[in-house]
Amino acid sequence: MLTLARLLERTCSDIIVRLAAVIAVYPKRSMDQPQSALNRTWVSSLLVEMTWVLAW
Repeated sequence: MLTLARLLERTCSDIIVRLAAVIAVYPKRSMDQPQSALNRTWVSSLLVEMTWVLAW
């Protein structure tokens, strides 16, 4: 049970760190790309990150 709690804690912290990283990159990308392409790129990268974390 303790191992499961630690695993969940680590996974949650990984998700938070990755979300923060994606959000930190978001304003920089918005200057480089049109808005619709930006939204697609942001959402797809977020989905890839979430899938990777969940699969891990």
